[in-house]
Amino acid sequence: MISSSQRNLTPLTLTDLPKSSISAPASKHSTDPWKGQEPTSPTLSTASFMSSVSWMAEKSASEVVVLLKNAYTVIHLTLAAEIGRSLLDNNRILKSKYENLLDQVRQYQIEANADGGDETSSMRLISNQKAREAIIESLERKNSETQKLLDNAIQANEVMAHTNDRKTRKLEHEISLLRGNLDIAAEKIQELEEARQQLQERCRRSDEREVEQQQTEDKAMLRDLTERLTLLKSENETLMTTKRTVEERLASALRDLSALRKQFEQFEFTRKGYDSLQEAYERQFLHISELNASLEEHRHVLSRLRDRGLWSPTPSSSDYHGDARSTVSSSTLQGQRLLSTAKPSLLGELQHAWNKGLHVPMQPPMMRESRSEISSTSSRRGQSRLRPSTSFAKLRDLASMTEQNLTSFYNAPSEYAMETILATAGITDRSVLQKVARLLEEDEDDSLYDEDEDVDLFGPDRTSSVYGSHDLYPCIPNILSKCSGSPSSSAEQPSQGVIGQIIQSLRSLFRAVFRWCRFAVILAAAVMINLGQGPDAMLEK
Repeated sequence: MISSSQRNLTPLTLTDLPKSSISAPASKHSTDPWKGQEPTSPTLSTASFMSSVSWMAEKSASEVVVLLKNAYTVIHLTLAAEIGRSLLDNNRILKSKYENLLDQVRQYQIEANADGGDETSSMRLISNQKAREAIIESLERKNSETQKLLDNAIQANEVMAHTNDRKTRKLEHEISLLRGNLDIAAEKIQELEEARQQLQERCRRSDEREVEQQQTEDKAMLRDLTERLTLLKSENETLMTTKRTVEERLASALRDLSALRKQFEQFEFTRKGYDSLQEAYERQFLHISELNASLEEHRHVLSRLRDRGLWSPTPSSSDYHGDARSTVSSSTLQGQRLLSTAKPSLLGELQHAWNKGLHVPMQPPMMRESRSEISSTSSRRGQSRLRPSTSFAKLRDLASMTEQNLTSFYNAPSEYAMETILATAGITDRSVLQKVARLLEEDEDDSLYDEDEDVDLFGPDRTSSVYGSHDLYPCIPNILSKCSGSPSSSAEQPSQGVIGQIIQSLRSLFRAVFRWCRFAVILAAAVMINLGQGPDAMLEK
């Protein structure tokens, strides 16, 4: 029974006590907001010390003294509060331990009494004396254990008190160090205050010197500005005079500009007329190309007739007509004969066809009208040298005459072109083909070349064009000038002088500008047509 009661009793040791209660004062001391980290060692450098007390430099000496007194008071109060708090904590811990021991003793007595009652009821052979001895031994053991626990608690309290004393001494040492640092800081603040006052005095003196120097400079600058203002006034008067002169020149320039604008408007009107003339020239050029194609077909027909033996190019003197030769001068006949024998061309064949119509005895009314128009056109062209401004009208008349009189040439089929011409003239017999051929060769001397300047002006460039290479447009004035037996041509040559050279230069310039404008218009028209048809049509080409 004693052994079972002893097994139920657990002795209270120092390790069973709550560790938080034992180490509470130390933790309280370590987490004190007034302490924080350990104080700075007084052996630190001057720079770190100055950085730690830099805020003191902003205070005056009296304010620093008040702050130091308050710091001393707070340190004393904090130290007393910490010591009292640690004592109270230790007392609470001891009280709780003592109460725990009393509770264990009471519980042990209650258990002992309960065990004793059971044992007396179950084991009556054991005497009461032995039971008492066993209880006493058990109580003695528990008392000894309790005493050990008490001794351990007292020893722990002594260790804690010793630790608190050591911490207290450490805090007192730190307080003394802080006091020394504060004294040093106060002295340093006093020195800094004196240095600040000296610096303020030096700054005040330097500011006074700078103000005096600035006033002197301002006076000198004021004198310079006054002189410069006087100079600027004189320059301003000069500029005003110049401005009036420039305004007068500007007014005259504006008047000249208005006159130039009027001239430009007149030039625009002239340019519009030139554009209309260019369109007429393009239509004429188109008709000429179509006429060339038709003449090629006619020449092909004539070559076939010559191959078959129905036509011979040998001229016959019996077929000449004297009345046709009387219409031109001998010099013109020689020039035309030289042109026909030197380089036959499509233009010459066209002129043969026109002159043939003048000598055919039986002509339809349309051909008579054509002849009258040709004669009127020739008379007008004869007066073109006296009136150069009517050259554009002559070209339009020539184009309209070509459209009206030569429709039958390029509308008829190539195989029946010659038959159509003969039927129109009222000739159905093929035996007259040789006579017609001879008339074509002889009557080419009767053509008039009064329109040399117009052909030279509005014809293509023979030096670089494809027409000049194929001799489609021979230069008639150059061939006529080479005729040796033409006294009238030499008589008609004007005397060359400075004015003649200037006129010739202006004419060449106008001719070159006209050709370039014609090329630009044709190129622009081609580009617009291709753009209108779209990129697909351009790719197909």
